[in-house]
Amino acid sequence: MSQHGTVLLVDDEPHVLAALRRCLLGDGLRILVAERPDQAREILEREDVDLVLSDFDMPGEDGLTFLRSVGELRPDALRVMLSGRADLQVAFEAVNDGLAYRFLTKPWEEVEVRLLIRRALEHRTDRLRVRELSLLVERQAAVFAQILARHPDCRELLESVLESQEAELASPVGASVG
Repeated sequence: MSQHGTVLLVDDEPHVLAALRRCLLGDGLRILVAERPDQAREILEREDVDLVLSDFDMPGEDGLTFLRSVGELRPDALRVMLSGRADLQVAFEAVNDGLAYRFLTKPWEEVEVRLLIRRALEHRTDRLRVRELSLLVERQAAVFAQILARHPDCRELLESVLESQEAELASPVGASVG
């Protein structure tokens, strides 16, 4: 994986893929392309992909079905849907069902696409970091619970400290100023 993330572009029109690729060049991204959903799935099976930007209208399979399969293959990969027809119902369904992080329409503004990709990758990084920290807290809580179960004197000390903190929080601000 490159320093800034791997993006898979999926569209059945080669000129659209080429334009998107040009749009994202220079942003430090590793860019992969696929012209068909089955080709994209093959890439997803062997490559660690951070974000998939997929067309909605593709022969043989619509974008929603494809994005569902992306979620199964790469649950941590963010998905962005691209469509030439501004179908708000499809956009709402994709975003509300968690199938897509965002929805873009063709034609797109280069600045908008680049900003969306950067923000999406930052969001993904933040989401993974939160998950990592949550797991760390859970592991630490389990160890802490084991220590408290084995050492009742530690439990008494902890309860005393917690009671002291609660009393401090409950006292009016400035009450100790004389």
